[in-house]
Amino acid sequence: VTETWEVILQETIGSWQRRIVKSEWGSTGWTTVSPVFSDPNAVGVAWETRWFGEGTERLAKECREVGPDGQTFVGPPMVLKASITVNNSVDVDSKEFHKRFCKSQGKAQSFASKFNEAILKLPFNRSTL
Repeated sequence: VTETWEVILQETIGSWQRRIVKSEWGSTGWTTVSPVFSDPNAVGVAWETRWFGEGTERLAKECREVGPDGQTFVGPPMVLKASITVNNSVDVDSKEFHKRFCKSQGKAQSFASKFNEAILKLPFNRSTL
């Protein structure tokens, strides 16, 4: 972890607790799931302060789980994504938001698959790519 990373640790100070939770959207709405971390030694998360990627709908940062010393990365690198279109007036917990988001992602995947199929049909030597 360097100065370009923000770190949040799950911790207890006296009677105060900072908990990190993992949530999933299901048929009944948001539910908390366990385990929170993918690595059994993780006690927090860290993310790069700079965005490394920008798409039409989302921004992306590198995200990592952090070990007990609060400075060492554990587990694989992950991606933290944020919607470009979300602002304070959008209810990101609403079922409608997620329906629209999933529908647009499904459509994008369909277009990408069709594109990839078309590319594979082109007459060129693939071994030189």
